[in-house]
Amino acid sequence: MKFKLYNFDRLTKEEVDLINKHGHDSLPKNVARLDLCFGTDDENRVEVLKLVGECFDKGWFNHVANVTCDTIDDVFRLTNDPRVTEEEYKSCVERLLPMHSVSVGDVVENESGEKFLCDRWGWTRV
Repeated sequence: MKFKLYNFDRLTKEEVDLINKHGHDSLPKNVARLDLCFGTDDENRVEVLKLVGECFDKGWFNHVANVTCDTIDDVFRLTNDPRVTEEEYKSCVERLLPMHSVSVGDVVENESGEKFLCDRWGWTRV
């Protein structure tokens, strides 16, 4: 099965300079990034999942890789587990853009088009 991996858009130098000058709340994109990196809980789940959709609409997620594996948990394992060999990684992960390992706030899409947020504990369907 092939999964699409989406990382949140990297901040540009200009955006970082703006944040450094005026604070984290001065850039809506950064506020969204920070909100997503904490994941969901019972009180904010609906709000966070709505935010994921808004961020996709604004183009703040980048399709950074395709990962060929059996399960969504394998996507996480292949980009995080130090025991994954370079050979296994290269045979399963097709990098499209600069990327980081799957982290809380990232999104994985399966072949059916269902999206899942990497959450604090597991995955939450978007």
